[in-house]
Amino acid sequence: MKRMTVIIAFAVLLLSAAAFAADKAGPEGKTEDKMDMLNNRLDIWDQSRKVTEHYTDQPFMSVHLAPKPNGMAVLICPGGGYLGVCDTYEGEELAPFFNGLGISAFVLRYRHAPKSYYPKPMEDASEAMALIRARSKEWNIDPGKVGIMGFSAGGHLAS
Repeated sequence: MKRMTVIIAFAVLLLSAAAFAADKAGPEGKTEDKMDMLNNRLDIWDQSRKVTEHYTDQPFMSVHLAPKPNGMAVLICPGGGYLGVCDTYEGEELAPFFNGLGISAFVLRYRHAPKSYYPKPMEDASEAMALIRARSKEWNIDPGKVGIMGFSAGGHLAS
């Protein structure tokens, strides 16, 4: 009986490993979306200012201005456990929804581990909000109607 339990446990372990190996990092065919995202990239820190380097040398946000703006905007902070940024599912895919409501959307790519730790992500979120408000007239946004939302670690930044 003990031998059968060990065999079943081993089989379950192998099957679960195979299931995780089949997972993909992102949906297929999203390369073009990533390229479009890069075309509307906006660095949030002044390029002359020194920031901690890691995956990119500058945190940034993608800008999605509403075609028919109602004066509102939202800064979206994707999650990722402060180990990465899940910018597709928790950011870029939400922007068209908000744009359809007349709300301009900004998706933040903040600094995170392994080379950037607290308070760097908070500083990036704060700087992004300040930048949105500073350019609000140019983007047809009421600076008093800028919201922030986030998922997981991004929710922590939004709080």
